[in-house]
Amino acid sequence: MHSWSYTAAVLIAISVWNKDVFSTTCNFNLSCAQFNTSESESSNTSTWVISAPLNHTIGIKFETFQLSDSQKYGHNWIKIYDGRRTNNASLGVFTGVRRPFMVQSSGQFMLVKLIKGLHLTSLCNFTGVCSLHSTKDKPKISIPDQDVRTAPDLFVWCSAEGSPPINISIFNNSNFLDNGKDLVMTRLNETGNYSCVATNEAGIDKREFSVTVVDCRNLCFNHGNVTNGQVENKVWCNASSSSVDIFKCLPTTATILNITRTDITYLPKEAFRHMDALKMLDIRNNKIEKLQEDVFADLFSLQEL
Repeated sequence: MHSWSYTAAVLIAISVWNKDVFSTTCNFNLSCAQFNTSESESSNTSTWVISAPLNHTIGIKFETFQLSDSQKYGHNWIKIYDGRRTNNASLGVFTGVRRPFMVQSSGQFMLVKLIKGLHLTSLCNFTGVCSLHSTKDKPKISIPDQDVRTAPDLFVWCSAEGSPPINISIFNNSNFLDNGKDLVMTRLNETGNYSCVATNEAGIDKREFSVTVVDCRNLCFNHGNVTNGQVENKVWCNASSSSVDIFKCLPTTATILNITRTDITYLPKEAFRHMDALKMLDIRNNKIEKLQEDVFADLFSLQEL
């Protein structure tokens, strides 16, 4: 599972000298968490409970950490729990002077407990930066190919996997064209550079690709539609005996391809290169006597031949 984290401009600043505690509240931007504090009657224990939204964990990076740890200057320490109660699993007990370090929760709560010694001049100074980490999967975009070859009336699409809901949009340079949920599809009639952008609660993904529009209406006929939320691009080629002419016109976005009764005698080795969206291929009633090795190697989605 992929994890996305963001630092929400959160600063826990707690400075203690003698018996004074100040900056005991924490302002979480974007309402990303709540920060509660309490102090015991003996004034030697302070407790902070940090909470995050659902599907998030909490990290605290202690950038400054100076707690007295001696008989002469007193003994102060911090206990951190993986939850909001002291009966939750311990994430560690920390004291002394330390280099910057990180403490990470496994869930949406963390309890930080400061225990102060009775020495009036004991040093107790630390600064922590909170961050939230989403436990959801970032979107991951899938496109038919990095170099897409399409034809008029056929759909070009981008899909995305990850934690729903995923908003996905397609752009021509910076010009918005269309959007959808988990899948976006549109007919593109211009050769150029395009991009898909997908976002969900966990993050963002972007894929750029080029599109070449081929128009071989004298050789092939194209029709694109959507069936049960799935792209169905049909291509028929039956007007030529020249395999060279036909295969240079085949769009990589085809999902159904019919090349029947064309009298072609062979299939070029790279006839179906990059056509990994093709699900059904019909090449009956031709004069093909021998197949090139690996001619179908790129047809990863082929279901019917």
